Amino acid sequence: MVFDEETQKSWPALTIFVKNDKDEITGAKILALNSKTCNKADVAEKSVGTISGSFAEIAQQNSKYSPVTIITKDIETALTIRQAGVEGKILCAIEAENLQNYNPGPKEKIILAVKNDVNTEKAEKVLEDKEAVVCTVKNDFNNVLKTQGLYAVRNIISPEIRKLNEKIESIQTNIQPGLCLKI
Repeated sequence: MVFDEETQKSWPALTIFVKNDKDEITGAKILALNSKTCNKADVAEKSVGTISGSFAEIAQQNSKYSPVTIITKDIETALTIRQAGVEGKILCAIEAENLQNYNPGPKEKIILAVKNDVNTEKAEKVLEDKEAVVCTVKNDFNNVLKTQGLYAVRNIISPEIRKLNEKIESIQTNIQPGLCLKI
């Protein structure tokens, strides 16, 4: 339960904890829920602690599949993608400004899966500057799940994973041996 000072009511709540690179909990996002419908209540979301540079891990990478990291802005999108059975490391950034704060490995394949109103240009550039291979998929994934089902969500993400794999292969193919300086 969370108490909202503005409405002077207590609400059931979903709390999403975020962790930093050291696996330490640094903050949380608190979403008040409607006790009858379990949908988000018409109450402002609250963040506590430090969100920047920390993420909620929704799913870990399954090593038998092509590794990809999917980063969402909000928990609904992350849970929808997980429910659709998309394989990969699924992280929730909690805030759009936090998308760029992820520390990828070299040539890590990243999909920024966000709603249509989220600007990801800066995040893409920052992550690419950190040597990640990045693409953005914009859609209201939760609405797609409700209206079209699990397969529709998967069918939005899967082609992007293939494109990232092709991009990596292209990068590796274009690296030519013998271009190193001889000393």
